[in-house]
Amino acid sequence: MLGLIDNKFIIGRDVFTPVSAEIHYFRVPKRYWSICFERIKKAGFRIISSFVPWNLHEERPGEFDFQGLDNPYKDLIVFLELAREFGFKIILRPGPWIKGEWPDGGLPDYIFSDESLIARDSAGGLLSAKNSGGVKAGYQPCYLHPKYLNHAKRYIGGLVEAIQNYIFPKGPVFLVQLDNEINFGSNDKLFDADYNSYVANELYPAYLEEKYETTKKLPACYGKIKVFNEASPPIELQLKKPDHLTIYFDWIEFKGKMLNEYINTLKDRWESLGVGCIFSVTVPSSLDFTIPIPWENIRGEKTILGTSIDYSDDINQVTRKLRLTESLTGYSWSSQLATGAPRESEDQPAPTDYRHQRFLLISSLAAGLKGVNYYMFVGREHWGGSPLERDGTVNESYDDIRKLNLAFGVMDLSTTNSSSKIAIGLYKPYLWYSQITSGGDFAYINDLVNQTFANIQADLSGLNYDYDVYDLDNLDENWRPEDFGDIKILFVPCADYMSDQLQKKLHDLIAGGMTVVFVGLAPRFNMNFKPSRNLARNLGIQTKMGYNPAHITTDNYSFKSLVYGYIQNKGTAKSIAKTGTKVVGIWKKLGKGKFYFFTYDLAASGEPGRLSFLKDILVENNINTPVGCSEPDVDVFIHTNDRGAVLYLINAGASQATSGVTKKVVVSVDLSQVGFRQAKVIMHDIFDEEGKIETTSLNLREGLIFEMSHLDARVYWIPKK
Repeated sequence: MLGLIDNKFIIGRDVFTPVSAEIHYFRVPKRYWSICFERIKKAGFRIISSFVPWNLHEERPGEFDFQGLDNPYKDLIVFLELAREFGFKIILRPGPWIKGEWPDGGLPDYIFSDESLIARDSAGGLLSAKNSGGVKAGYQPCYLHPKYLNHAKRYIGGLVEAIQNYIFPKGPVFLVQLDNEINFGSNDKLFDADYNSYVANELYPAYLEEKYETTKKLPACYGKIKVFNEASPPIELQLKKPDHLTIYFDWIEFKGKMLNEYINTLKDRWESLGVGCIFSVTVPSSLDFTIPIPWENIRGEKTILGTSIDYSDDINQVTRKLRLTESLTGYSWSSQLATGAPRESEDQPAPTDYRHQRFLLISSLAAGLKGVNYYMFVGREHWGGSPLERDGTVNESYDDIRKLNLAFGVMDLSTTNSSSKIAIGLYKPYLWYSQITSGGDFAYINDLVNQTFANIQADLSGLNYDYDVYDLDNLDENWRPEDFGDIKILFVPCADYMSDQLQKKLHDLIAGGMTVVFVGLAPRFNMNFKPSRNLARNLGIQTKMGYNPAHITTDNYSFKSLVYGYIQNKGTAKSIAKTGTKVVGIWKKLGKGKFYFFTYDLAASGEPGRLSFLKDILVENNINTPVGCSEPDVDVFIHTNDRGAVLYLINAGASQATSGVTKKVVVSVDLSQVGFRQAKVIMHDIFDEEGKIETTSLNLREGLIFEMSHLDARVYWIPKK
């Protein structure tokens, strides 16, 4: 048996916690492999991971070397054999594109010698891929060009032939990653890619024909087109009317379908060669997930999805990535969590701020991480800060990860869940607008997305409320409030356009018992930019655009904010926020549920009145949090399972960054809200064997004092009796 079940890898008859250590055989001298393997194993790992660089093993078409005949760093076979002797299971990441601060991202030179298969930018120029660490990146191939796919298929065939005795069920290789961060070589802006003639003249017209069937059904914004081959991809922005957005939305959607087809083509090649592994795909690390890849068509019983967590990510970015990835994929796994960071040269100082590494790791766990590939666990060139150096030398973060791996087993972290009753909705067509323009008729959408909804997440964390993130496009037609689990309140961005299906679905969710908080303006158009006011009619309201700074007053608060527009209340909704005599906030019961509608920037961004108003909304809907903290900069999360509770304390504030001082904070936890019924409590600090706190549930509910420094992050295990 092989699969991912209950957040664990099932390989044959064995169960594996999904934690792995990345070591690149082609960057570590052979004489150090054994000592690195010994120390990886001592750190609690049973799985290792490695890239396989195509251009190292097939320098000329059809001439493969996986045994190191002329270069010991090519000896993949001995690496796999030694790993098997040590008892490791293996994740292989063979590209074709690996990035990884490796020359040309792993693509052979002969690919670039044929310009016909290289992706193009909107000006027709050859598209350069982007790498880091000061490494030459080369060009980005056209993913679906037949010539490129033929090369990629030959490479996969040569690799499989060489390692077939090491692939499950014969050997330890049980998971194969398909390419790496499929985003056109990090060229994911609107007009970056791909304008290769094969794409522009064949694939794009075919997509339009599949979507619209006949040219008569093409939206008017496309102009007079007699045959689909006359349609060209957009190369510059021309927004004369709102419906012109359709052209750019179609282009974005088309690129997502390209990537979907590319991944499926690679997977089909592996499977045609008899490979029955699990496959994985890394979700591009863009914070906005703006390329609408239909992940539901990629993920499946034997294909899992993960995300990349970078060294520079802050806690809100990490939380957004992981929780949206879980919403899209059903699983919270980081296929690449940075332990260290790229560096331009060996002379550049390594990023050795191990507090930051711990902070990033604990932030990820608090965001719901259930599995992780530590990248890079073993150091290499163009990288610094790894737990192990290439010669096996142990660095400070090694012990942190060893203790955490032990905790994964003791606490069974793969089964813990948060106490979240709040969800943040994300609607990609609003994110697309941010990619298309900062102006236009709907310029306020940029602030709605990048200011209001980005900061609401930070506000909730500051109030010590946990939350989930949902892709609203993925709301199934038949979903009911009970399908959201414990979620009781859903925050939804709302703007001038929204699909008819989503307008209906949101109304049905409210009528079925959900509380929905809308922020923005009521939709006037559907996604074809035809008039559509279904949601406004069902809610009994109208909104009018009015983009201004304003002074907002409520029953208890008064504050400044950015106003997107005003509400014309046509029904029985109660006004709860105004600017002068104009209404900017209401609430109303509807069926079994109720809704709020705000036409101003609801996010507090540190303003006390706005933050208190947001909390009042949650409290009046009986949305309580089991945790609290005296310091807004310290985020507190609690996750539970049958064995106990995991408490995360994360000092995310920047105010102490330069002062070097510590601060005392009071943290409270009401264990009764998460199912504990015991008087005495023992809190085990998983990173400090001496850091045990013996207290009572009552004292913990009243609050305990913790002294915390900048980037301080802690994990406490509270076992059930």
